Amino acid sequence: MIKETLEKGSGRALVLSSGGMDSTTLLYYAVNLLGAKNVVAACTYYGQKHAKEIEYSRYQSQKLGVEFHEIDLSSVFSFNKDSSALLSGSHKEIDHISYDQQMEEKLKEGKAPISNAYVPFRNGLFISYATALAMQFHCQYVLYGAHSDDAMKKKGSEIAAYPDCTKKFIDAMSNAVFEGTAGEVQLIAPLWNKTKTEVAQFGVANGMTKDDFKHTWSCYEGKDKPCGICGTDRDSIKAEIAIGFTRKELEEEYAQLPDDLDI
Repeated sequence: MIKETLEKGSGRALVLSSGGMDSTTLLYYAVNLLGAKNVVAACTYYGQKHAKEIEYSRYQSQKLGVEFHEIDLSSVFSFNKDSSALLSGSHKEIDHISYDQQMEEKLKEGKAPISNAYVPFRNGLFISYATALAMQFHCQYVLYGAHSDDAMKKKGSEIAAYPDCTKKFIDAMSNAVFEGTAGEVQLIAPLWNKTKTEVAQFGVANGMTKDDFKHTWSCYEGKDKPCGICGTDRDSIKAEIAIGFTRKELEEEYAQLPDDLDI
C-alpha cells in the first residue's frame, strides 16, 4: 500500500528532486515537516534534453537550505537514444499536444498509449538509486513525486501514459524498498492521487509563492522559456491558473500559450 504522508519530526528524507513543479512541492513539504537539516535533495542527469531543470533543483535546494546532490545516470540511457523523445540526441520529437490527445492518437494507430516522452523504467531506476543513497545519508524516507495525471489510462487500454507512475508501480516499488532495506527506508508518494492542479495547491499549502513556481522547470524542451504546448506544460499552465496566475504572467513565463486556454 502506498504511504502518502510524513509525520512531523519523524526522521530524515531524501527527495527525488527534478526541479519541476511536482518534486519542488515535495521539497517544501519535507522541509516543513522535518526541517531543512533533515532533508536531502537528489537531482539526476540522465541525458535529458531539458537538463536545465537541474539548475532549478539546485536553486530551490539552496533557497531552502537543504543538502543537494547531482547524480549522473546518463550512461544507462546511452545505448538507444530513440527509446525516448526526452533524450538528447533522439530522433523522436516531443509531442506538442495534451496527454489525452497523445493517447487517443496512439490507440487509433493500434499502439500502446505510452507517451513518446516515457524513458524506459526511469523512475524504477531513480527510486532504487535514491534508496541506496538514503541508507548512506541515514534517511528513513524517499519522497517520489508521481501524480495522477502522469498515470492516466485511456478506455480500451490498461497501459498508462507513464507506466512507472501508476498506483500498481508505486505499490510494488514501495514493497521493494521496504523489504530490500529490512524496513529501514520507506517510499513516500504524497502526490500519487493528485492532479497537477491539486499538486500546485499542495505547494501553496506548503508555503510556495508564485515566484517559487516560476523557479521550477517542467518543460520537455530545454529552451530559453518553457514551450507552453508540450503535455507537461499544458498541465502546468492549468495548475498555475488555478492558483491565481494571470494571462499576462503566463505570457511572460511561457514561449506561447495553448490555443484552447480558458482564462
